[in-house]
Amino acid sequence: MKKSTDWMPSSRYDILEMANLWLKAFEKHYVLWGVLNHDVAALKSYIEECEGNLAKVLGGRSDNLNFAIKTSFADLKAHMRHMKKRYMHSPPLTRQQLYELLLNPDRKAWSNVATPEGIATADVGFEDPFMLTLKLRAISNTAHDPRADHGFRIYWGILPPSGVNALNDPSAKYLSHAPLEAAELPHSIFCTRKKQKFTFRQSEAGYTVYFAIRFENAKGGQGPWGPIFKAVIPGY
Repeated sequence: MKKSTDWMPSSRYDILEMANLWLKAFEKHYVLWGVLNHDVAALKSYIEECEGNLAKVLGGRSDNLNFAIKTSFADLKAHMRHMKKRYMHSPPLTRQQLYELLLNPDRKAWSNVATPEGIATADVGFEDPFMLTLKLRAISNTAHDPRADHGFRIYWGILPPSGVNALNDPSAKYLSHAPLEAAELPHSIFCTRKKQKFTFRQSEAGYTVYFAIRFENAKGGQGPWGPIFKAVIPGY
């Protein structure tokens, strides 16, 4: 049986070691490599979430904690695959840089995964106050290959109403204007479900959320952008 040649480590602690090396490198070279600030911030956030969940193991395991660990590492790995695909090929990194990031430039993949060609979007549902539900789907009459379209990468950003001074809260990363391109959306998550819920702060009722979705394969390869769409966060 052939051994797996996936560059992603199998151990969670090895994954964190690699992720922290990446974070240092991206923080140092983000301008040279053309890395978007929100991708670096997301990597740091995923690392902190994984480290925090692992630290809780000392207090004893539970089903909820096991689920949180599994979910946080799935999100971290998906984001690392996204960053490798997006930033480590153009411009290409040197062999020395790849080794420093714990990536072996001589390693060959045994199998190819097709790049997604389908275009994704979602229908928005309003089930509860301060919550939006996305029912994810492929747009009709666009290419859709279930083998390539492993999951959905959902990008979103929140725009406060005109006159609301909410931009001083750096943790929220609010939009300053309606996005013209999906790449302007500051947040993203990956999911393999066809239904994703978003819960917002009570103070954000009436704010507008902009979304855009891309199919993503099992190795982080991304398909074309879906259309930008929006919804208003419901209140009571």
